[in-house]
Amino acid sequence: MIQQEKKKIEGAEVQVVQWNARKAFKNKFYFARVLKPVLGKVGEALASLPQDVDIKTMSILDIDVALLAEAIGTLGETMSDDEFDTFYSKVFSSTWFNNEEFTPDNFDNIFNNNMMCFYKAVFFVLEVNYKGLFLESKSTGKPRKEGKTATQRRLEKGSRKS
Repeated sequence: MIQQEKKKIEGAEVQVVQWNARKAFKNKFYFARVLKPVLGKVGEALASLPQDVDIKTMSILDIDVALLAEAIGTLGETMSDDEFDTFYSKVFSSTWFNNEEFTPDNFDNIFNNNMMCFYKAVFFVLEVNYKGLFLESKSTGKPRKEGKTATQRRLEKGSRKS
């Protein structure tokens, strides 16, 4: 049965209608092919998250920014503008932002000055369509403890090796 899920992401109400099985299957192979060059870096960035961070509510400060930037840079080197347009059009098909259906024409209105919404919405769409793709959160359900960001921890590790 096709499901719908809603979530508030960076101030936007995002509603995703699950893709039918054929579309989900085709998209899975498309995404694997297109994202192959960056999946390792994204995995490293996610692995750098502290264990008490819930991926569903994380902030950009929780991610190792250098690894994420490297992953995005790699994607920028391997994906043409037309391929990027195809990518986000496929991801956000059957997605509404603030009760407005996503189209390539309203990309700028939705994501201007809010690229974190873009990244989190991509994860949300994939989560809705591919249940179990992301590991369950190790969060205790308690508010995140104050601490260092992933970038600060990585820099400290690097300075200890010297």
